[in-house]
Amino acid sequence: MLTVLTNEMIERFKLGDWIKFLFFKWLGFKDTKRIQMLGLVLRNLPYGNISASFIKEHILEAKIKIKNRDIEIYPDDKRLLYSIIWIKTNNIIVDDERIESFPGELREAYRLAYKSKYTSFFEEELGITPTEQEYEDVKKVLDDHFSSTQVDAVIKKEKSKDELMVKKINTPLKYVSEKYFIFEDVLTKNEQRVKNFAFNPYEKKISDIAYIPDLRKGSASIIIDKKIFLVNGFGDPKAKSTYTDYVCSYDITKNAWDTNIFGTQTVRRCNSTMVRVPNNDKQAYQIGGMCKDDESAIDIKLYDFEKLSISTSCDISNYSLFNIQNGIFLDKAYYLFEHQSKYNTMSKIVRWDPRESFSDASISEFSYINSTKPNYALASYQNCVFILGGQTTLGSAKSDVVVFDVRNLKTLHIEPMPFKRYNHSCFVYKEDLYVLGGIVDGEENDTTIDIFDIKNFKWSISATKIPFSLNYFTGVYYT
Repeated sequence: MLTVLTNEMIERFKLGDWIKFLFFKWLGFKDTKRIQMLGLVLRNLPYGNISASFIKEHILEAKIKIKNRDIEIYPDDKRLLYSIIWIKTNNIIVDDERIESFPGELREAYRLAYKSKYTSFFEEELGITPTEQEYEDVKKVLDDHFSSTQVDAVIKKEKSKDELMVKKINTPLKYVSEKYFIFEDVLTKNEQRVKNFAFNPYEKKISDIAYIPDLRKGSASIIIDKKIFLVNGFGDPKAKSTYTDYVCSYDITKNAWDTNIFGTQTVRRCNSTMVRVPNNDKQAYQIGGMCKDDESAIDIKLYDFEKLSISTSCDISNYSLFNIQNGIFLDKAYYLFEHQSKYNTMSKIVRWDPRESFSDASISEFSYINSTKPNYALASYQNCVFILGGQTTLGSAKSDVVVFDVRNLKTLHIEPMPFKRYNHSCFVYKEDLYVLGGIVDGEENDTTIDIFDIKNFKWSISATKIPFSLNYFTGVYYT
C-alpha cells in the first residue's frame, strides 16, 4: 500500500504510537517467531536499513515478558502494519458501518488503527502490565537508531534517483505486451463486422485484431507460447451430428488464425475450463462444460498442443461432479466451481493441485453459487478469488462482488459493481480489477469498462470504452 513514508508524514506520526502497536500486535508470538516477523517488518520500514544485530540486541531482549501463545501467522501481516501506518498518518476516518463491509485484513487494519488504549490488551488478555518506562526505553533506542540511519536513507534515496534518471536516458522504452484479448461469439453466418480486439491496460488503448468467421459460442481459451487457442464451442449448434467441434488458434505475433488445427472434429462442448498441465507447457486439461442437448461433460480431456492429440484423462462423475462450468488458477491449484444440477442439490468448490491425481482433490460445499447461473466472472488476487455479478437461476442480474479466501474457504461481500452484469469478463492488472462486456443492467449495448482499485476498495469507470457491446464472448489475458 505504501512503500515510502515522507519526512512530513513521519513528523506527523508519533513514533511512540506505532512502537506501542508493535508490542500490542506481536506480543502474542513466541519469541523466535515474533522476532522473525518483527525483523521483516522493521527491515521494510522506510527509516533506512536495520541490521540483524540491532534487532537481536534491542528487540529480542525487550523487558516485556511474553506468555507463550499460538497465534496463526498470515503472510500478509507485514502489509497489515503498513495499512495501519498509512491510515494513522493520513488521519483517515471511516464510519463503523463502512468498515464492516471491508474484507478481513483491511477491516482489521482500520480497527487496530483506531485503538487508543493498548494497555487493556496486556492487562486483560495477557495478564501483564508493561510500564511506561519500558516503553520509553524501547522508544529511545529506536529513536536513536532511526535518527542515525535516516540521514543515510535520504542519501541513498537521492543516489538511486540519479541512477534511475541515467538509466532512463540510456535505456529505450520497454514495450508493454500485456493485453486482454476479446473474441466475440459468432452466432449467425451473416456477421460481417470485425468483432475481435485487444485492450492494453497500461496505455488504456484498444486495437483491432484479425477476425475468424466460424460459428462459435462458449469457447474455452488457453495460451501456449505466443498463441491463443480457442477450444470447442465451434460449429452449428443445430447440426444433427454431435461431432462438429474443433480447435482454432490465433498467433499474437502474426495477427493470424489457423482453423481446426488438430485436423479432427470432436463432440460439441461449450463453457468448459482449460487449465495448464504442470511441468509441460505444451499440454492442458479441459474440464467441465456442456455437450449437446445440455448434457454435462463428465470427462477430463488432455490436449497436447505440440503433438496435436486429444485423449481422455479421467471421468469426474466418479466423484459426483456433473456441472463444472467455471474455474480459476491460484496458488498452484485449480479452483473449480460445481453448480447445482439434477444430480447435485448443493453447489461445490473443488481444489485440485494438478501435480497430483484428481482423486486427491478436496471437495467442499459452496452455498454462495447455489441458485446462480455460471455466467459470473472470476479473478484472482493474492490469496483470494473475486466472484463478480452473474444471474440467479430465475434470471435476475446481480452486481454483487464476493471475495473467497482460499486459506479458510470463507466468503465476504464487498462493495458491489457500479452496474449489474452477466456474461462479462474480468482480469487483474497490477492492483486494479478490470470488468468489461456482458449484458449490463438489462441492456445489450453497454461499452463501459469498470475498474476496481483493490487496495483502496473503490470503483470507477474508465474513460476508455470498448468499440462495441459484447453480449457473448471469450476473453483471455496475455502477459
